[in-house]
Amino acid sequence: MKEVQCTAINHIHKRVVKFDLLLPPVGETNPANTAAADATFVPVANKNFLPENLRDSARFHSNQMPVLLQRLLKSLYAPPSATGDATTGADGSS
Repeated sequence: MKEVQCTAINHIHKRVVKFDLLLPPVGETNPANTAAADATFVPVANKNFLPENLRDSARFHSNQMPVLLQRLLKSLYAPPSATGDATTGADGSS
């Protein structure tokens, strides 16, 4: 597995989330077993800005990566009132 450390930043709403992705090496996915999860998402910092279903580690198939990133970015760029974190600082403090 290859570990990719990621940081997503919303400068407008002053939100930052950090997460790791554990990915299979290129060409080592198993197309015959498409139901098998071959990647792992691991939230590292500021989980409160993520949707509840992304606040814990999750295994998924690598072809689901676009959906995972779309959900992550949608929550990061949602207006403060939509996420309920208007009084929460970037470090998770209130």
